Amino acid sequence: MAVTHIVNHGNGIYILQTLDGFRTAHVQNLDLIWWWPIDEQKFQYEKREEVYPECLMDFWGKCNVYKTEPEAIHIAQQMYHEYMRSGQVVKQGIQIVRVYQTKNFPGVVNDVPNV
Repeated sequence: MAVTHIVNHGNGIYILQTLDGFRTAHVQNLDLIWWWPIDEQKFQYEKREEVYPECLMDFWGKCNVYKTEPEAIHIAQQMYHEYMRSGQVVKQGIQIVRVYQTKNFPGVVNDVPNV
């Protein structure tokens, strides 16, 4: 079933766990990682059970990679407090996303970025 509008379910500080480490980002509408484009010119998408890797790149592609979960959580807490001090609300708080934990981040081969 194709849709042309995807509802925004709030924002949060999300830590993506992959084989090569943890990436922390402020993300609007995390649900987009499940939506695959069918016809981008018509803005049509299809929800699937597998993650859309390009969306991971959009959300976490420019993030630093941390080797441990405590490091990533520390950074996430700093980000959270920065957003809250600025008057913005982080509706979903801090969450760890483990849907890609058994795979390398898109574009990473054997822990080395494929540039």
